[in-house]
Amino acid sequence: MKATLPQEKLATTWTQITTQAGPFKHIAGIQLSQQDGYHIALVACIFAQANLDAKVVIDTQGRIAGLFFVPSASEPSSLSPDAAAIGSTTVDALAHGKFASVESRFDERMKAALPEEKLSATWAQITAQAGPFEHIVGIQLTQQDGYHIALVTCAFAQSNLDAKVVLDASGHIAGLFFLPSATKPAPAANM
Repeated sequence: MKATLPQEKLATTWTQITTQAGPFKHIAGIQLSQQDGYHIALVACIFAQANLDAKVVIDTQGRIAGLFFVPSASEPSSLSPDAAAIGSTTVDALAHGKFASVESRFDERMKAALPEEKLSATWAQITAQAGPFEHIVGIQLTQQDGYHIALVTCAFAQSNLDAKVVLDASGHIAGLFFLPSATKPAPAANM
């Protein structure tokens, strides 16, 4: 990849992409897969004038072995650009024990249903069953009944779980659920 796409050529390629698709706005989601021993991240990118998927191919040493931009298979999205950020910062805050920070993002109904102490106890139950939190695997965004939903796939030591972070129109968390993930844990890449 260093020979095929050196820094100068990478910069030129990015300029061509943004000239055609408009300025980059945000990532709408990430889907992970494996093929022929490679890890593949399909990153749904929202640009001002088009949606493109960045296909990032990673070898067993954790190096980028391929980088491709293709027209997105997804429809143009009206998803909140903040949904992915709120989903990931919510999980990060939980992992670092910042339960008051998460509660402050809740709508009034969630504050009553899952106050800081109960949220802390719930997280303790999750980590007791799934093991310590390790990292975020990917985020998928959807909409349902006027709500933005960030499905944050989380790798724990013993299993993957999906944190379903439901946001109302004002960006408050109106629902928070942890579900078994359809994404299987990936073997660790040697770095």
